[in-house]
Amino acid sequence: MKIGLMAMVMAGLLVSGVASAADKTPQQEKMSMCNQHASSQNLKGDARKTFISQCLKKS
Repeated sequence: MKIGLMAMVMAGLLVSGVASAADKTPQQEKMSMCNQHASSQNLKGDARKTFISQCLKKS
């Protein structure tokens, strides 16, 4: 009985996590866009951090 209940709880948590992960906040969208731009410029390390920081400030 306990195993079945735990399985149902875990399944519920998994489903709710998937549903909320699909909706990005505006901040997450900005971060995604800035990361894509940094990747397209092949930035790494401190240069990438600086670029993303400046990108997020502009957006």
